[in-house]
Amino acid sequence: MIQFGTPRRVYGLAVGSFALLVGCSTTTTVIGPPPELAQARAGYSSAYYTAVNGSATQCAAGNLNDAKKSLDRAEAIYRSQPGSAAARSQASVALRRVQIAETNASACVAQAQREQAQAQQLAVTEAELARTRQELTQERCGQEEHQGAAPCPGRARADVVVLPGAALFATGSADISPAAKANLNEIARAIKREPNRKVRVEGFTDSTGSKESNEPLSERRAEAVRTYLVSCGVDPARIQTMGLGSSRQIGDETTADGRAANRRVRIVIEPSTGVAEPMP
Repeated sequence: MIQFGTPRRVYGLAVGSFALLVGCSTTTTVIGPPPELAQARAGYSSAYYTAVNGSATQCAAGNLNDAKKSLDRAEAIYRSQPGSAAARSQASVALRRVQIAETNASACVAQAQREQAQAQQLAVTEAELARTRQELTQERCGQEEHQGAAPCPGRARADVVVLPGAALFATGSADISPAAKANLNEIARAIKREPNRKVRVEGFTDSTGSKESNEPLSERRAEAVRTYLVSCGVDPARIQTMGLGSSRQIGDETTADGRAANRRVRIVIEPSTGVAEPMP
């Protein structure tokens, strides 16, 4: 109470009333996080997304968890004691843990990429091995079928007609004998009844001549049979020819009969779902 004196009376005025006239103001200071804490926040986000995007979360999980716990402690101390030495110290600890997590995440991503590349290379290698095994199996099956064995499981068997050389050609000739044409007529009728089947004509010679002359001669013999089949109405697009010279002999070359057997033509009629394949 402030009193003012006069000759007659004393008047009182409450101090609080003065306050209405004077007024007052206050200032609040905001303390920002330590630089280490800001760096730790950014570093943790970078490490986390590096691991996730690099498919390495499982590998990097341990270090990321340690960094997150340390960062959470630093955040808690900063909220309760902003500007304190404890807040800055814990922020420094969190930053070191985060840096370790970043390094580990990068290493995990690199390892995952190496493993992925190795897996892809292994898949390519396995595919190549499977293809090679299939080709070898087909080659073996073809050789066995060529020798008269049953077809391999899952593979339809081709029809094979072997025309003896004695009934087809004279030595050194690619002219079809009149006697052979009756057999070729029957073969042509059978081929035309199944238009979806490819045909392969393989020509052979005996070993009387040289290799340089026998291979072209065997090609001319195969082509002569193809030409005759086409003249009988077989679609020429269905017929493939091969000249194999004096290879794969089936007769004794020291006898006339053996040489005649080797001057043969082999007609292979492939399965209806197949395509004329190379000679095994």
